[in-house]
Amino acid sequence: DEKILNEASVAKSRNINDDATEICHVEDYDQYVDLDDIKKYNVYDYLNNENVYIKENIEENYKTLNEKVSELDVKLYDIGKNGNYNTILTTNNVLTYLKKYNINVISLDETDPSTIDKSYADAKKAITNKEIQYIFYLKGDKLTPNQEKLIADHSLLKIEINDLFTITDAEKAEGKDYISIMNEIIDNYKKELYKK
Repeated sequence: DEKILNEASVAKSRNINDDATEICHVEDYDQYVDLDDIKKYNVYDYLNNENVYIKENIEENYKTLNEKVSELDVKLYDIGKNGNYNTILTTNNVLTYLKKYNINVISLDETDPSTIDKSYADAKKAITNKEIQYIFYLKGDKLTPNQEKLIADHSLLKIEINDLFTITDAEKAEGKDYISIMNEIIDNYKKELYKK
């Protein structure tokens, strides 16, 4: 049984030419999708928009995104250079990327046993010197008993950091995106680096 498709109930996929300057028809390539099936996807919003894939739009969006990412980069350099303090404590090596922004990162990530004793000693010294009040951990990470003990023994305040691996539907519904979440993360770093 072949399904009979009528133009009122199907959407034709869009194809773009090799240099992404126009939408074109490719013989024997166009696919059809039932409109009722496609309505549940975000792509439905763009179905009749002729400019979705045009090169100029892609380039403009890239330029805008690149500017916003550059602004984030500047903010990170700024907090590394101008903060009252220069050290953060984390439970995950992912945050060691901050070192490139002149921020000292003490990581209590226990995956490398050869450095963990020194990291705990450095953390305790920084806490004693009143350089550390917070500990940053990635959303979804389970803290180890040693990390939990250090937090409890020194009354550290925990700050959960979004790992940015994915943006949840709830975050999207709140209008959040990579840039806004990164700005929230930077504001969280400032709690430690700009404290009085």
